Amino acid sequence: MRKLSGLSWKNSLTIVSSNGSHAAFYGLIACWTAYLKAHYPDAFMAALMTSDYDDTDRLAIEIT
Repeated sequence: MRKLSGLSWKNSLTIVSSNGSHAAFYGLIACWTAYLKAHYPDAFMAALMTSDYDDTDRLAIEIT
């Protein structure tokens, strides 16, 4: 498994499945997203656009 920020997806899913707050996991996703957006902007935008290719209104928001 590829590790980002010292945690693997498997460990991250363990955090989410616990009874505690989910804020730590959402914060981790936000950090990963910010890292990918800053270091790989072309791939980030391509993935973002691919996920919303059928919603042109959403694409217009993401592009601007």
